[in-house]
Amino acid sequence: MENKTLKEDYYKTERLFERVYRISSLEGTFLFLFLGDRKALLMDTAYGFGNLKKAVRKITDLPLIIVNSHGHLDHVCGNFQFDEDIYIHASDIELCKSHNSTESRQKIVLGAKRLMDFSSGKTRNALPEDFSKDHYIHQGHGKLVPLTPDHVFDLGGATIAMHELPGHTRGSVGLEYREERALFPSDAINPLMFLFLPESTDLATYKKTLGKANSLNINHIVFSHSPEITPKSILEDFIDCAEQVDYDRGVPFEAKEFREFAPRICTRSGFGPNDTMKPGFAAIIIDRLRCNH
Repeated sequence: MENKTLKEDYYKTERLFERVYRISSLEGTFLFLFLGDRKALLMDTAYGFGNLKKAVRKITDLPLIIVNSHGHLDHVCGNFQFDEDIYIHASDIELCKSHNSTESRQKIVLGAKRLMDFSSGKTRNALPEDFSKDHYIHQGHGKLVPLTPDHVFDLGGATIAMHELPGHTRGSVGLEYREERALFPSDAINPLMFLFLPESTDLATYKKTLGKANSLNINHIVFSHSPEITPKSILEDFIDCAEQVDYDRGVPFEAKEFREFAPRICTRSGFGPNDTMKPGFAAIIIDRLRCNH
């Protein structure tokens, strides 16, 4: 869908690996474009405030595969810009549709004017100057196609394997780039893990996800909300944190829309909630109900 109402220079690109580009913007979510000899694959579409399709097509004109890592708004609301099928885990299809609704998009636009930049701790206006709210709020969720278990995308010279990584949401998935031995887990694995949302699973499920990721033949982990390419060994910090979760000792976490869950931040031993930039930090934000072991 070509749309001249969307700002063309909103997204910035950089090369991470020989066949992988990272796309960034004020939206705060990193997107990843994998290039094969025959096809390209785009992981996530963020909020879609700018012309993401144009940014992708400046890099490649290869046939495009699109994968949504999960159904949350900051990963799927740019879907409307693409005519291609968009792969997503079946368990997150309804979540994706809900987050692409007109009501949800209206809230997104309002929140985008004071979007939190987690790297600086400050808020910023993420909307382009020529942004059209009326156009944006009436867009859809794209052509959603359920992912099959253990789906592998052969792009030609680049092999991308899908892994089910439930926890953050029931349908969260990560992508393993086999040739570079790198895992792109999106929000399924994070230094600051959200496990208190209505669509989140319990702690026991997240532990299994961490174990699964740790069993993969990878060297690197590339996050969607942090710029560092980290060694696989960081998973040991996250596993350590998950084993130590104690809701009663956690620090209350302010989440206006989810106050009834009374989420708390449970940090890894030796760290506090304000130590997010310290090496080895790991925390899980969780409610009491999901703390079963």
